Parts: sequence; C-alpha cells; structure tokens
Amino acid sequence: MSILGPATLFAIAGPPSFLAGYAGRELGPSVLAAQGKALLRLASSRPEDVLSASVECGIESLLLPPGMAESMSALMAAMPDSEARPSLQSPHPEETASAALMRFLDEDALGLPRAHRKPRPSIALVGPMAAGKTTVARLLASRLGLPFFDTDQVIESACGLSIPVIFKDEGEPCFREREAAALLAVLGLAPSVIATGGGVVLKESNRAALAAGCFVAWLHANPRILAERSKGGSRPLLADGDPVRRLESIYHARLPLYAGSADILVPAGARSPEEIAEVILDAYMRLG
Repeated sequence: MSILGPATLFAIAGPPSFLAGYAGRELGPSVLAAQGKALLRLASSRPEDVLSASVECGIESLLLPPGMAESMSALMAAMPDSEARPSLQSPHPEETASAALMRFLDEDALGLPRAHRKPRPSIALVGPMAAGKTTVARLLASRLGLPFFDTDQVIESACGLSIPVIFKDEGEPCFREREAAALLAVLGLAPSVIATGGGVVLKESNRAALAAGCFVAWLHANPRILAERSKGGSRPLLADGDPVRRLESIYHARLPLYAGSADILVPAGARSPEEIAEVILDAYMRLG
C-alpha cells in the first residue's frame, strides 16, 4: 500500500446536477488553498474554470463528468510541459458522483495537507461510526506503549450514562458539549492514542484541538460496509430510517471536516485492524 505525498489534493467538479450526490461544503479555491483542505467541490460547467482553479490549488486528482473530462484533456494537452496538471477520473457508467468519490477514497491511503505541520505527541483517530477506530487505536497504543482513550468511554464513565441514553435524555447538543470536554481532558494528559466519536469534527474547537496536539488519522469505509457493521448495535443517529441512506447523508456532510482535520486517510473497509494500524504507524513515524 502506498501513501501519496502530503500535498495530495482531490477535487470533484462539474455542473450542479453532477454534484447533487455530494453534500460537501462549497468553498472558494483561494480559501481552500490557504486552509489546506483536502477535498474541493467546484460547481462549474466550464472546463477552463475548473482547470484554472485546480492548478491554483495544486489539485492532483480530479473527478469529472465524462464529457467534461474529454474537454479537460484537450485543454491540458495545450499546457506547457513544465506546468503541473491533475490526473483525471470519471465515474463508471451509471455511477453517481458520490459513489465515485467513495470508490476513490476506498482505493489507497492518502497523505493529506495540513498547514503548519509540526511534531505532535499523540495520535487521534477520526472517521465515521463503525470504521474501527477503537480497535485500531488499542493496537496503536499497544505498539507504541502509550495510554489508550476512547472519548465515548470517557463520557460514559464521567456521567454514568450510556451514549444512547445521553442522546435520548439530553439531546445531541448536550452530548456534543460532553464530547468536547472529554476530548480536551484526554488531550491535557500525557501523550496517548485517542479513538474519537464520529461527530467529533463537527465542532471547530475540537478540530483545532486535534490539529494542535495530535497526528490525526481518518479511517474511511463505504457507508454500506458501515451499515452492515452497525447491525444489532445501538447507534443513536441510526435509530430512524434506512441505515445506509442515513450513513451516506451523515458521512457526506462530514467528509470535508474529516479531510480538513486529518494527516492521513486510510481505507478501512477491506483491511484488517492490524494492517490499518501498520499504515498509520508508518505514516506517524515519517510525517508526525
């Protein structure tokens, strides 16, 4: 498994109809470049505009509708040989843009850009529910001889209630406040390996705390795999409706937040916890 360079950026571009399945935030290219985000959503039907923004942001991989990909190839052929250009990808026949994005994320581990990179003593795992964060974090902690913390377990120990009960009796906003307090508490201790809840990235203060004190690994898995793993569990956010559709909605909304917080993305759907831990450990030793 290769880990691409830390400057890797990925963009999905095209007219609004093509982007309908991807709920990521739409940000301007200059803002994205300055903040070091790893996923860019470009709503444009003009290949020249998409190419200009891609070059400006250093995009290395670009997902486009088939027709736009052909026009983009012609534009890129006219570029000077010395100028960097993105590689182009298109969805498979009958594949939506969001499904193509999931496929891209499934393929390999990616080193993601982080502004002001500096050594950080702790490791934090972020990603959707059921991605395997707790299991992998335990393995990493054992390998490194560091303490292990799971923020959900810290919350339950502190208040004497289970996460489902907290959601039911106090509501999600109260849970998020407890989550933020738990994260700050463990970050204030000795260097450690931390498994976070799937929604920890929703609060800007949490993202800032993770960036300041942790090497952050994003565990990715396709929502269908996540739904299968979640069967029989007590996930508050999956209590109503189709679990796959619910997971797709939650995950796509959080994708830009995971991408902007992480140092590395590791596909976790088809790999063992031991393999995932090895990839993270290797990246941590080289990039952390």
